[in-house]
Amino acid sequence: MDGETYYAPLSVEELERRKQNKSRFYHRLVIPCSRGDHEFRIRVDETNEDREIDPSTKKPRFNRAEHLRQIPPATPAGRRLLGFRQDSESNHSRFDQAYPHERVPAYGANAGLLIYIGYA
Repeated sequence: MDGETYYAPLSVEELERRKQNKSRFYHRLVIPCSRGDHEFRIRVDETNEDREIDPSTKKPRFNRAEHLRQIPPATPAGRRLLGFRQDSESNHSRFDQAYPHERVPAYGANAGLLIYIGYA
């Protein structure tokens, strides 16, 4: 313990949903410590601090959605979903290749949804 910053990957124990005015999702982490483990929650969606513009880069400070996986594979929810992602990714890829200019040949949201469900 020399006071230097140390980065170590932490496994997500569970994806929690908290319902207040809006539903929000959090990753529950356990940080190991010699004095006892600490439980910590990280909000998964974007926060106001994430949207702040960094004066040096003129870009938003942090895009949380690009850095955090909503449902990590090692959690109970991730194990329930195991095997579904690969199929959905190939369906999305096939759908994108069929309509390269993001135009689905349908009139209205319901007709577009019907075409999209057909790919699933």
